[in-house]
Amino acid sequence: MIDNQASKMAFNVKTYWVIVAFYFITLPLWVDFRGAKTPFSYDIDQYYSYLPAIFVHGDLTFSFSNNYWLHDAGEGKFIQRFTVGLSILHAPFFLIGHGFAWLLGEEMSGYSMPYVYAICYGTVIYFALGLWFLRKLLLKFFDDFTTASTLIAIALATNLLYYTLGTGQMSHAYLFTLYAVFLYCSISWLNTFTWKYSILSAIALGLAALIRPTEIILILVPILWGLRSKTDINERIKHIGIHFKQILIFGIIVFLIGFIQFIYWKLYGGNWIIYSYGEEGFNFKNPQILNVLFSYRKGLFIYTPIMFLAFVGIIMLFKRLPQSFWSILVFCGVYIYVISSWWSWWYGGGFGMRAMIQTYALLAIPLAVFISFAINRLRNKKLIYLILVPFIFLNFLQTYQYKKTFIHWENMTKEAYWVVFGKFKLSDEDWEKVRNAYKPPEVPPKSGE
Repeated sequence: MIDNQASKMAFNVKTYWVIVAFYFITLPLWVDFRGAKTPFSYDIDQYYSYLPAIFVHGDLTFSFSNNYWLHDAGEGKFIQRFTVGLSILHAPFFLIGHGFAWLLGEEMSGYSMPYVYAICYGTVIYFALGLWFLRKLLLKFFDDFTTASTLIAIALATNLLYYTLGTGQMSHAYLFTLYAVFLYCSISWLNTFTWKYSILSAIALGLAALIRPTEIILILVPILWGLRSKTDINERIKHIGIHFKQILIFGIIVFLIGFIQFIYWKLYGGNWIIYSYGEEGFNFKNPQILNVLFSYRKGLFIYTPIMFLAFVGIIMLFKRLPQSFWSILVFCGVYIYVISSWWSWWYGGGFGMRAMIQTYALLAIPLAVFISFAINRLRNKKLIYLILVPFIFLNFLQTYQYKKTFIHWENMTKEAYWVVFGKFKLSDEDWEKVRNAYKPPEVPPKSGE
């Protein structure tokens, strides 16, 4: 493992641009730009709803529509149950779409084709930004070829592909980017203690938590990064004292970004803090960890099996990148425990374990450790693609199967999975078997009570 060297930048940069070009060029294959089917539906429309409410209707009480999943805050007040964070990231591209709708004489509703183009391509731009920061992060610890190979694995062999192109307006690609920015900047801050990295990491963490409050768990990574002994802990405490002003400003920025949501709740719901998910909640006494990782319904290792190599890489971190071991191990343990405690551990309709997608920005590090180890054991480093290509092929195949509903968005079982496995087309007999094998999930209590 080596630091970034300018002479070895070429291949990882070329790889980066090839991936980004692939995403941009293939986007029209994923999105119906003819307008027959809007991408603004279900969760996406809820995240997005603040923008038409503000810029089209001027009404954050949402009295203009009954299509949103509003939370009854009492006293006749209704608020959007989803937080405002994703609308903030959508906003620049919404405004571009708004401008083009005006110029082209299209309906300025927030939902006509100019908005669809702007938001969908905006998602790819955010993804490209996240991949760029991930590249910079990996180059801190790995050589050019390992970095390039890891970028290929993350971009093409995981369900990040589908959640950038197929359903890109969901939160996951945006959170992936915020994770990558935060990780690069916070780890850089630990090495340099410069204001630039402190402020950027605060903005990234604040926005991530404003999209999904549980993402605040990410703060564990820089807190534990580099702590291997009592001496390291004492040194960290010393640096906290020296750079306390930066840490204080960091906290203030994160709080002020979160305060945007508090203001909305107070103005339109009547209280500073409102739990807008009603009866839905966490059951911390009954986490579904095995289901999250291994189930045929949505298991991480079933639908994104390359992440199993990343988890093997976490073990390898102890010797190969020891400063990161406890940081990544503890974060993964806490994060998986939390997401597996949500009442709907399968997270509704979707492809694979979508709640884990943002963590790929962090899991790229142990994945790169595994890839680096494999490269060092091969006579020809390019043979690493003999390992990566099957994972990429399986991801594309399963993504295709999901688009064709061979893989059901919520009701998959072991039996149904093995009927469709490896198939691009199902016979009438296969369809009959699959339909008989589908099984709706058993809905657990919506909270731990």
